[in-house]
Amino acid sequence: MTIGRRGLLDIIGSILQALSDEPLKKTQLSYKANLDFRSLNKYLKLLNNLELIQSYSKEKDDSLYFTITEGGRYFLKNYQVLVDIVEGYKARRSIQ
Repeated sequence: MTIGRRGLLDIIGSILQALSDEPLKKTQLSYKANLDFRSLNKYLKLLNNLELIQSYSKEKDDSLYFTITEGGRYFLKNYQVLVDIVEGYKARRSIQ
């Protein structure tokens, strides 16, 4: 949605979008959401507190996985609607 530095909502949207298909380990999520580990940790804590994501360990290994919650899916759906509205507005303004 933004050019250059991403805002809070853009970063949250990127993390939730990355988790929308499958649970991911922190390293995988860092690459998919294009965030360094330090920043990612900050956002994971926020999203966990907001109950937009949850974490768990699989029995087969000790790795921590992150997944999107129903609340996270609701947020992502509405975020994408907002992005579409803004992009449509920007496109209409560039035509005039």
